[in-house]
Amino acid sequence: MLEDNEYSAMREIENIIGQKLYPMDEPNLKNTIFQAEKRHVLILGINNIELRDISNPLSELDHLLGLDLKGCNLHKIPASIGNLKKLQKLQLSKNKLSTFPDSFWNLKNLSWLKLSENSFNSLPGNIKKLENLNYIDISSNHLQTFPEVLFEMKNLQNINIASNKLKNIPSTIKKLQTLKVLKIDGNQIQNLPKDLQEIPQFMSLHMVNNTLTSIPKTILRLGKIKELYLDENKIREIPVEIENLKSSEWLGLKNNRIKKLPNTFSNLKNLQFLNLENNDLRKLPPDFGNLQIRELFIDLAQTKQFSEEDYDILRAMRDKGVNIRK
Repeated sequence: MLEDNEYSAMREIENIIGQKLYPMDEPNLKNTIFQAEKRHVLILGINNIELRDISNPLSELDHLLGLDLKGCNLHKIPASIGNLKKLQKLQLSKNKLSTFPDSFWNLKNLSWLKLSENSFNSLPGNIKKLENLNYIDISSNHLQTFPEVLFEMKNLQNINIASNKLKNIPSTIKKLQTLKVLKIDGNQIQNLPKDLQEIPQFMSLHMVNNTLTSIPKTILRLGKIKELYLDENKIREIPVEIENLKSSEWLGLKNNRIKKLPNTFSNLKNLQFLNLENNDLRKLPPDFGNLQIRELFIDLAQTKQFSEEDYDILRAMRDKGVNIRK
C-alpha cells in the first residue's frame, strides 16, 4: 500500500539529479520531470508544492507506476494524466478537486487511489471503469450518501470513506463480495445493514466517532471479523452477544461510556489487543484474566474504582506477560 511517506520519490529524484527540490518553482519542477523521464523514474512525488499547470511535462511520463500530487493546490486533475496508462498508485489528497477529466478513466492499471481532503460531493459512475482498483480513500470530502457505484467494482477490497456526512450504509453493499476493510469513522451512522454479514472476506470495520449508543446487532453477527474499532462513540453497554466475535483480534472501545463488561467477554479467545481507555468501567468479569491478549489499554484513574479482586486479575495478567498500558 502506498502511504503518505512511502515512495518518497522526492528523495529518489534528489539522489538522481544531485539537487534539493525544496523550495521548487515551476521551471525547476519541469526540469525535475524532464530528469525523471530521462532517468526512467517509476515513482514521482511532487507533493506540497503549489502547481499551476503540469499538463505538458506530465504527459511525457508514460512509464510511471506511482505519482504523488498531495497538497499541490490543484483545482482540477490534468487531462494529460490519462497518458499515464501504466500508473498503479495515485495520491491526490489535500487539493481542491471535485471532478475527474474524461481521460482519467484510461488508468486501467490503477489499483490504489487516494482522494482524501478534497471537495468531492459524489463519485461518477465512470469510476467503475477502474477495474483493477482495490483501494480507495475518499475520506474528508463532502459526501452525504455512500457512492453505490463502488459496490460494482469487482476487485475493490479497502474503502476509506471516513469524515464525510454519511448517515447510513446501503444494503447493496453485499454486492461488493471482495470487501475486506471498511473505514466509516467520523460520520453520523447509528446502524449497519444486516447484509454486511454476507460478505465472506470482510475482516476490518472502523466505526470510530459516529453516533453509536450501543453496538449494532449486525456487528455482533460478524463472526469472522478480526479488527473492530468502535472508539469515541457513546456506547454504554456491551451485550452478551459480544462473544460471537470469535475471530476478533483487535477491539477498540476507547472513549465510550461503558460501565461493565459481560461475563461472555472472556470468550473472545483470539483477542490480542483491547483498548478500554476513558470509560467508566467499575468491574472486570471474573474470567477476564483468561483472555490471551498481548496488550491492554486501560486508565489508571479508571482502575481506582476496581475491587481488590479486579486488581488481582490485572496483576496476574501482567505476570503472564500482558502489556498493560495505563
